[in-house]
Amino acid sequence: MIKLQTFLKITDKELHDVATAQWNCLNVRNKSGKKEYRGSSLIKKVEAAKLEISQPAYQDKYKEAGKRHQKFIEYLSDEKNLRELIIAKPAELKARADKIFNILNHDDIYTSSKGVDSQTEFGKFLIEKIFDYSAYRSGAPFIKIYLTQLKLKSLTCPYCNFVPLEMTAWKDVQGDKQKAYLDLDHFYSKCRFPFFALSFYNLIPCCHYCNATAKGTKLFDVDSHIHPYHQDFDDHYIFDFDLDFWKSDGEAKVNLNTKKGGRPDKLAHDLSLHPRLTNDLKETVNLVAGYHKYANAQITAREKEILFDLIGATVPFKKCEILGYQKGKLNRDVLKSIDAFGILNIA
Repeated sequence: MIKLQTFLKITDKELHDVATAQWNCLNVRNKSGKKEYRGSSLIKKVEAAKLEISQPAYQDKYKEAGKRHQKFIEYLSDEKNLRELIIAKPAELKARADKIFNILNHDDIYTSSKGVDSQTEFGKFLIEKIFDYSAYRSGAPFIKIYLTQLKLKSLTCPYCNFVPLEMTAWKDVQGDKQKAYLDLDHFYSKCRFPFFALSFYNLIPCCHYCNATAKGTKLFDVDSHIHPYHQDFDDHYIFDFDLDFWKSDGEAKVNLNTKKGGRPDKLAHDLSLHPRLTNDLKETVNLVAGYHKYANAQITAREKEILFDLIGATVPFKKCEILGYQKGKLNRDVLKSIDAFGILNIA
């Protein structure tokens, strides 16, 4: 609901330094005097892929497509191109993809039938032989980037602002242990864009519900969906409490509207954010009731203290704190909209 770097209190440059660290983690050098890259490095994997695809048997099998495959692997063989894929910023990802699809055809990587995408043999080759996300997710580089570099320890999902995400580290008799209770969403589909499978800005820490249940196979794009490293959902959307609730015996209602000057996009719809976040509004109703009980033009110091104790445990007073509270944006927006006396001073 806000950019991850805003919550983590790091600058865009510091975030990009983490993206560079991702590149370095994927390309570790041997400790020998020659400092050559390890066989498991991305660079060495591309070298091996280049050799395999250049074989006559491969070229005979794939004909014209094989020539395109070879040209793309040659493109990756340029370390600068490969590096740019890993560290490309959100706004740059689409241009990188367009450049690649000037080399490859889309059906070199995937085919679609009745709305379902399937990777081709070459698409699987890229995922399994070069951009191996499964190995990354279960290996040390993942922990180093997200726990050590980003210090991503405790927050709510940046998509829904509801489900907690945690990364923990501890020691026991067997040594150091780490555990991540989160998913990494491939903002650009891993099936259609396997070359982004390890790109730092394409991997969004999020909850399983947003990643697997709500998003599933829906296609995201930086032009149509708010990207948590690129834009604040909070800048574009606002939750409004329906005050007519107090005049009737009906159920509480909170609407999700586009702010004036905000950019309507598909994120809220595709992740079903409004129905998920407003399914149970008891906490929000209690907060509004507490505000109305104590807030008035003649509020005493003691009443103000009680009010802040009531609200402070569940509502972020500062925008940068939104991801630290479940439904932080929803409750913050609602209370900000009804704070007619300006008592809460929500920034």
